[in-house]
Amino acid sequence: MFPKYCEEEKELKPWYATMYVKKEYRKKGYSKILNDAILKEAKNRGFTTIYLKTDLKNYYEKFGAIFIKKLKTGETLYKFEL
Repeated sequence: MFPKYCEEEKELKPWYATMYVKKEYRKKGYSKILNDAILKEAKNRGFTTIYLKTDLKNYYEKFGAIFIKKLKTGETLYKFEL
């Protein structure tokens, strides 16, 4: 989690950032485990919403991400309600 991460949306915080699963470990459920841990930690820290920007298409919705808008960078802005 980062306090600031998006120049276009400076007022939003905190940010969910930098989840990465190496190619050889994909499609084995690790991204769900990591995602759940990130969201749980954010909730444990008292946050009710966490924001995410990504260039992945139709990926984070399966974890409950809610579309907010397309950013000028071409990335998509989402939020998770915790």
